[in-house]
Amino acid sequence: MKIKCPVCGEENYFSGLENEETRFCSNCNEPLFKVRKEKSDKAVPGSRQLIDLQSSFEEIHEGIRLGTIEYKDIGKLLAEIFIKNILKSFDGKTFSWIHKDFKDTKKDTLLKEWVFFNMFLVVQAIQSCCKHSQKGIDIVQSFYPYSYNGKAFASAGILKDPFIFFELLDSRFNMYSIAINKSKNPGDRIRMVSKKFCKLCNNGFEYHDAATILGVATYYVETTVAYKKLILKLIK
Repeated sequence: MKIKCPVCGEENYFSGLENEETRFCSNCNEPLFKVRKEKSDKAVPGSRQLIDLQSSFEEIHEGIRLGTIEYKDIGKLLAEIFIKNILKSFDGKTFSWIHKDFKDTKKDTLLKEWVFFNMFLVVQAIQSCCKHSQKGIDIVQSFYPYSYNGKAFASAGILKDPFIFFELLDSRFNMYSIAINKSKNPGDRIRMVSKKFCKLCNNGFEYHDAATILGVATYYVETTVAYKKLILKLIK
């Protein structure tokens, strides 16, 4: 059977015998199945509304088309969108859900882990779209420095020191990279990273609530897909 990716247009071929949830685009890792929501009060709200295609998107897209803006400027735009959305999420339903599920963990710890997890998703989206090309490297390298906003984070009572921020960022990205490399199956990779995030939110102890892990995995898929759609529009 043939399934055309709705994001990048790649035609993917499957036997039809495999588990539906193992079907991902071979080009951009877009899930080629409908993400099932857990019928539980733990289901994470969809994250697509977090991705705001603001006016600066159109300005940068036109600048790239005309050759007046470099690809690395996309990283700055993504950082601006990331900061805006992460601050909005602090008081939103998604983070409230996480705070409720990990009620024995300090809120500032959860906020920090939430920031690093979402940064990892942005970088995953960039790498998926650019396949580790120089274009992708330029975007990632420009995303990192602009992703730290001391004033914004300080208002939430976290990550006031940029040195500590980037030190923790390296640590978390290393943990997530190890988790994602444990399997070649995209679905398994998403679950591995989601479990790692839950463990970090659980004060470093293993976390086994299937509904929570599924909710985080759903958020992972929807958020990376939304960022990938944005990035693909910018680089095409």
